[in-house]
Amino acid sequence: MQKDGKKLLSWRVQILPYIDQDGLYKKFKLDEPWDSEHNKKVLEENLMPPVYALPGLTKPGEKATHLQVFVGNGAFFDADKPTAIKDVTDGTSNTIMAVNGAKAVPWTKPADIEFDPKADPKTSLLLYDDGYILLFADGSVRFASKNITADTLRKLITRAGGEVVDNRDF
Repeated sequence: MQKDGKKLLSWRVQILPYIDQDGLYKKFKLDEPWDSEHNKKVLEENLMPPVYALPGLTKPGEKATHLQVFVGNGAFFDADKPTAIKDVTDGTSNTIMAVNGAKAVPWTKPADIEFDPKADPKTSLLLYDDGYILLFADGSVRFASKNITADTLRKLITRAGGEVVDNRDF
C-alpha cells in the first residue's frame, strides 16, 4: 500500500481483516491515498472500529484515534523495511509496539510517531489517568506511571538495543 515511497493508508486499515472488520476493509480502495475522495467517503460513512477508541476519551462517531506506533531506526516499526519477530532481540515482552499518541489522527491516515532516540518520547504520548498505556510486541498491555523516565521509555521503544529494563522502572 505504497505509491512513490509514500504510504497510502494506515496500518490500522491493513489489519482490519484480522480484527473482524473484513467488510470494512473491502470498502477501501487500497491503491488510493487515505484522503482520496473515495477513501474519505468510507471514513466518513463508517464507524471507527472500537479497538481504536480510548475508553472515556473517544466520543461515539469520532473518526480520529490516539492509537499509534513509533516509527524509525531502532523502533519496532522501521520506516524503510518490515520488522520480523527475529529482529526483536530485546524480547517481545520488553519492546513497545503501540501507544496512545498525544495527538489524535484520522484512523485511516498513515500518521504515527517518529522515533528520535535523542528526544524525550513522553512528549509524544497521551497522559491518561496519571500514566501511559503501552502495548508490547508480545500482545500484553501495561500501564506505565507518569514518572517513567525518558531513558526507560526509550529502552522499551527500541527492539534490539540490548538494554535491560526492570518492570519496577515503570
